[in-house]
Amino acid sequence: MGCGWVAGNRYEGLNDFAEEKKKYGKLWNAPASELLRHIKAEKEKSSQSSKSKKSKVQTIAADEIPFDLPEGWVWCRLGEVIELISGQHIEAADYNQNGIGLPYLTGPSDFGTTNPIFTRWSVKPRVLAQKGDVLITVKGSGVGKLNILHENNVAIGRQLMAVRVSFLEKDFVRIYLDSIFEKLQNEKAGIAIPGISREDILEKLFCLPSLLEQCHIVAKVQQLLKMVDQLELQVATSQAQTQQLLQAVLKETFGGKKKEYEVNELLTLAAEE
Repeated sequence: MGCGWVAGNRYEGLNDFAEEKKKYGKLWNAPASELLRHIKAEKEKSSQSSKSKKSKVQTIAADEIPFDLPEGWVWCRLGEVIELISGQHIEAADYNQNGIGLPYLTGPSDFGTTNPIFTRWSVKPRVLAQKGDVLITVKGSGVGKLNILHENNVAIGRQLMAVRVSFLEKDFVRIYLDSIFEKLQNEKAGIAIPGISREDILEKLFCLPSLLEQCHIVAKVQQLLKMVDQLELQVATSQAQTQQLLQAVLKETFGGKKKEYEVNELLTLAAEE
């Protein structure tokens, strides 16, 4: 899990989640079963109004459930609570590197640490992702890699799909997707270009808590990631200080020669002495 990508500092120090309460209204502390019903109903309305084909998922069998959930949580398929948008290829003649048209992302080569970096644009976009979508790599060696889209109306190629959520905390879904990276890597199939299908994502089991609990989980993960960042900084600082100390000892030992030595050189010289 990459440190620093969970919602900046939006949750830090918040106990009442006032912004989230206002956003979700009555659903804020509703049990997960009620939340799931609401999401399904909204997806049905959206499907009917847009006349788009609704993604169907399999009913969860009893022997699929890996463990018991806390009270108030429910198991569901990921496809029941997200919208999954598949990217489409744009021919080389229809995109450019001159900033003309809409941004176009071809795959994980365009990914940054958290957000993608635009290097191509197209005046003939085919499939558009929107700000807040979680971009997931579905073809190639980078299957399962994630980035968060930070702008609206961005074309995505066939190596990518966009995960879009409503009435869920986006960062909670991101954490989940990040947690199944290795599983997706193991599921990729194909000879020339390995990849995963829509079903590989939509059929995943997803444990759904209330919105309140989702926010608390994201806040806790953010806290732990911050601790990891601090520990990594301490380790890096300690290594730098060790290198400086070894350089000082070497200079003192070998007559103050003005040469910077690598750690391996220092150990070799010390052994020779």
